[in-house]
Amino acid sequence: MDLKRNLLTHWLEGFRESGMPALGHRELEVLDHLWRSDRPSALELRERMQDADVSLNTIQSTLERLHRKGLVEREKDGRAFRYAAVVGRADIVRKVLNDLARDVGGGDLAPIVSGFAGFVAGGDPEVERELMALIEASRHRRG
Repeated sequence: MDLKRNLLTHWLEGFRESGMPALGHRELEVLDHLWRSDRPSALELRERMQDADVSLNTIQSTLERLHRKGLVEREKDGRAFRYAAVVGRADIVRKVLNDLARDVGGGDLAPIVSGFAGFVAGGDPEVERELMALIEASRHRRG
């Protein structure tokens, strides 16, 4: 069992107070391709995903769910729709981190920042100390 994926999925699958609607793995995958594309159709998106197990119908259903959630806009182009993400990757990360800070950190950002520094440092305590020092210096400069 992949604990990191399960924890992230737990937060993404529930509707959070931050206004972040539930997102499944396939929806995140489609959003990732939309962020890197210029208004593709469902067929073009399917061709770019290179996952033989995903049908065009699955892509269309996923795009429809994202559209209903207000995360994707679409415009008619002949007999097909062209899609674009309404929300950016950074917006989703910010909302998920907000939920993590509230749910795991009890509203305190320190454990979230510390955990992030440890993650980025890859277990190297010296790198983690340097990152925390940079964060602390930034906090003092702001106020």
